[in-house]
Amino acid sequence: MPGLPTTTACALGSEGGVSPAELFRRRCEPPPPPSSVLPQERSGIEPGLIFHEPDAPREDFAVQPISPMEATFRHSGWRHDRERVWSAMLALHVSRNRLNRFANCGSGCVVEFNHDQNRLRLRGNYCHDRWCLPCSRARARFIASNLLAAVRTAESVRAITLTLRHTQTPLAAQIDRIYACFKQLKAHPIWKSHVGGGAAFLEIVQSQDRSGWHPHLHVIAEGTFFPHEQLSRTWYEITGDSSITFIQAPRDFNTIGHYVCKYATKAAEHTIYDQPEALAEAMSATRGRHLCQCFGTWRGVELTPKAFDGVGWVRISSLNKLLAEAQDGNAQAQRFLSLLRRDSDSGVLSDTPPP
Repeated sequence: MPGLPTTTACALGSEGGVSPAELFRRRCEPPPPPSSVLPQERSGIEPGLIFHEPDAPREDFAVQPISPMEATFRHSGWRHDRERVWSAMLALHVSRNRLNRFANCGSGCVVEFNHDQNRLRLRGNYCHDRWCLPCSRARARFIASNLLAAVRTAESVRAITLTLRHTQTPLAAQIDRIYACFKQLKAHPIWKSHVGGGAAFLEIVQSQDRSGWHPHLHVIAEGTFFPHEQLSRTWYEITGDSSITFIQAPRDFNTIGHYVCKYATKAAEHTIYDQPEALAEAMSATRGRHLCQCFGTWRGVELTPKAFDGVGWVRISSLNKLLAEAQDGNAQAQRFLSLLRRDSDSGVLSDTPPP
């Protein structure tokens, strides 16, 4: 992906309040290795992190380096988990391009305004990585919005959970197995007689003692009443050892939206982030897989954002400038910043850097 002209990313923030002796010590120390994670200095806002890739990608594929202010704005809320994901990426030797996109997700951010829609939005370089929390949340909002449109036209929907019996089998093999079993279930006459279409989301969890993996499939299914006993019996016939299933009718559209967002957002449960080996295994096992899928009559529902729409949007300012003016007490900048943080649609997924 072509990027903006690259510059050197600032690793540290302001030096205010640091003693001369400390400054001298820092300047005399040798520079850190290129694969290090450099925390910014604390400011009034919880800082984010700036990462330095071991091997930068080719210049024409490089993303514009993220600024300290942009890193704080986009990543401060998950900085610790982000650092763990970064370490796992290095351990897995992911591509230089993926490292570069992840490290600089949210760079080159500009604030735009649409007069017709009377709202603000942010546009910048986003990595779209499933392990990037801000990107996964934006993707989940898109998926939830499109699925809710399908739900509104459905006569009856149900939430179904399918599980596999806990084993010590590697996670990748268990994911292969649950997908294969689900494929058989969708072809089974019992399933076809009760379900016409829907969407399925993979959730990766560990056993309670963290000794193994326990993947689940969460399904929104459109169709007629499905007796729980029939579902469990059919699932056991297919898997040979797993009969635990759940099925219920959601109370309202808000419940469905929460259900979809919950499972479309997270690739795995949060407890694995403090386990480096488990996190690396989960990242490796999900590489190249679709964790969300539509089937049956819902097969045409969009699960990925469409091409970027720039019609009607006018650039107001860079995010860096807006943040600086807000810190200086500019009331208009503070108001814009408050609206951007509150607007759930402000993080527009764009594959094209701003001009």
